[in-house]
Amino acid sequence: MERPILKPIGTPAEQLDTPALVVDLDALEANVATVHAAVGSSGASVRPRLDAHLCPAIGHVQRAAPATSGFAVATLAQAETFAQFGFDDILIVNILATRGKAGRAAALARRIERLIVSADSARNIADLSAAA
Repeated sequence: MERPILKPIGTPAEQLDTPALVVDLDALEANVATVHAAVGSSGASVRPRLDAHLCPAIGHVQRAAPATSGFAVATLAQAETFAQFGFDDILIVNILATRGKAGRAAALARRIERLIVSADSARNIADLSAAA
């Protein structure tokens, strides 16, 4: 599988390989500010879904917003990847269905500040407990 080629924000379009995620940075920052102002004024916080864009650079823009309280991803692999880019408070919204994934989650939890996982059965809880 081909790895993504990460380019810094501000890279001219003609220097990008395709397919490429191209973002209007002014619009992104305005949208993040709008959401965080609305949520923050209520006393609540935002836990953005990184799997909505799978882009560490966008995640860092979201992390800089004042009402951010961690991030959410769909899979353990996404959590592991974003942890490599400095994200250290992650919620995995899907169930870790195997003992192997429970072990990987335990290893990740030892490397980052906070990892939250979901469980849907006593067996799932036992696997997570044994891995911890």
